[in-house]
Amino acid sequence: MAIKEANSPPTLSLIQFLPLNENNLISLSFRSSKAGKTSYFGSCLGFSRNAIKGENHVRLVTMVEGTYDDCAIHVTDANGNISESL
Repeated sequence: MAIKEANSPPTLSLIQFLPLNENNLISLSFRSSKAGKTSYFGSCLGFSRNAIKGENHVRLVTMVEGTYDDCAIHVTDANGNISESL
């Protein structure tokens, strides 16, 4: 069982997404099945670089009103397994 756990990527699930506010910030809460390094892709920029196992909260910054369908967040665990995009 431990080998399977080590080879499986983190699983992410969205908890809450709060839209753009007056400070051009978007708040995002998600759960991760494993701790690891957080990476942002596309037009998203975030400052949180570490995810914990459980509930995580990040703010995506420097965004202006519009559609951001190319944004993605990944978590890479200590074994180098990369989660699906959130």
